[in-house]
Amino acid sequence: MLKILHLNNYISYTSGVTRYIYHIIKNTNHIFEHEIICLGGDAVELFSNQNVKVTALNYSGLFSLPGLYFFLSDYCKKNQFDIIHNHHRLFDTITAMIPRRNFKTIMTIHSKVYGWKWMSYKADKLISVSDCITNQLISYYNKPVAKIKRMKNFVDTSDIKIYINAFELRKQLNIQDNSVILFIGRFIKGKGTDILLKAFNYLYSLDNNIVLIMIGEGEEEKSLNDYSSENKLAVRLISPVVNIFDYYNIADVIVLPSRVDSFPYVMLEAGLMSKPFIGSNVDGISELIKHRINGLLFESENVSELIKCIQMILENQEFAEQISRNLNDDIVSHYTVEKVIHEYIDFYQSLGKAKGIS
Repeated sequence: MLKILHLNNYISYTSGVTRYIYHIIKNTNHIFEHEIICLGGDAVELFSNQNVKVTALNYSGLFSLPGLYFFLSDYCKKNQFDIIHNHHRLFDTITAMIPRRNFKTIMTIHSKVYGWKWMSYKADKLISVSDCITNQLISYYNKPVAKIKRMKNFVDTSDIKIYINAFELRKQLNIQDNSVILFIGRFIKGKGTDILLKAFNYLYSLDNNIVLIMIGEGEEEKSLNDYSSENKLAVRLISPVVNIFDYYNIADVIVLPSRVDSFPYVMLEAGLMSKPFIGSNVDGISELIKHRINGLLFESENVSELIKCIQMILENQEFAEQISRNLNDDIVSHYTVEKVIHEYIDFYQSLGKAKGIS
């Protein structure tokens, strides 16, 4: 049985990378032996429930890098992993420096980043989750096509568990009759949370029967709170939750106003839940979403376009239901575990064979 070590910075309930790792492990742990090393996070129990060992290290900052390197070098030597699957550039760089390696390395590139050209993406194989990532690896990082494997993010229908029915959750949140706009993700500039708040400010001035729920955490949280308070907006900022699908269930529209986004899980999960999705016309979002067919796209940073898109959904129920069905059809047809997981199994096994393990 191949032993696979996954390395990532933080594992969180609202992180698409965490869900990516979880879906791979959950659906292959009868074939491979998985383990995780991370730098903390709130979703450790997610993997503990799958009987997967998770080690959270207390390393942070540049001065901790030598200690992290020596720990991983020693740990990999003692535990004899066959494959190390990196999910963050930091770990990709560190594992590339480990001497006398007796393992194969993979790096999944989950987002578009720049800089550090000389020390980035040194793994034996690179997994690209979208065409925009593939293009960046080739054009910006000068990586050979033969080193890149294009593979899909995917969702698992068995993840859908409703712990609190829609009526009860709305009652708890005191939003029984409100239209709900939902954002899920990190509160960072790249996710465009400030763009969404500006759009919501205008919409709320026209109709105070709408509410914006934002689930996540991040460096922009204080500014989001301050802006909402100053403008007296009906915005609920909620920390990452286990029962994420309860919130999808009460949403009238899912909005992801990202400035950059490789291929977000929120987009896939909105489709899985048959919810109307609005996203910015960038990167991997526009690779799946076709405007007015299975969702709505607006030009990134264009607040007025986003306002029109939200109004189009909230004011036309028939249209909202149609694009939701179309997105659901696309996700179920191409982006579920049943459609994708065999590619990961084959990929791991091919690396095992290259290492001399059948």
